[in-house]
Amino acid sequence: MGFHKRWINKEQLIDRYSRRGLLGLEEYFGKADAFICEDELSEKVVDELHSDKSNVDKWNDISQLVSDALLDNLSDKK
Repeated sequence: MGFHKRWINKEQLIDRYSRRGLLGLEEYFGKADAFICEDELSEKVVDELHSDKSNVDKWNDISQLVSDALLDNLSDKK
């Protein structure tokens, strides 16, 4: 039995969210034993994931964080 690490970064969060929404993010986090955050957005998302909030509130907040980052990303490309 191994130790499963998952590297989390802004680009992957945005890509997974863009393609499959919250389900894509849930699949991305999967059953990892540890998360390695590569940027500020991923730190915030992982903090939310481990918060004591209800599942609905937790995923609503994660959705808001990632969708805001997606919109920022789109506006930067213009």
